[in-house]
Amino acid sequence: HELPRAAATNQRLLFDVAALDGAQCVLSGSSDGRCFVYSLAVPAPAASPLAAWHAADEAVAAVAFSPTDPHWLATGAGERLT
Repeated sequence: HELPRAAATNQRLLFDVAALDGAQCVLSGSSDGRCFVYSLAVPAPAASPLAAWHAADEAVAAVAFSPTDPHWLATGAGERLT
């Protein structure tokens, strides 16, 4: 699968996979502060996000589905200061 997201720097951008309403889904952050949820049931290149939202004013580098209820998620944002 190829799932588009902004990755304009060399900062690591994590992702998570979980079963959401019976479908395997990927949650991903991006360097432009957005989060995306993609279904793995949709074949590439037709994959488009099931959901997308602006989560932070900097890169969303860490994302995770709740291990007990994948309808809940956590994000971590920030940027490296020099």
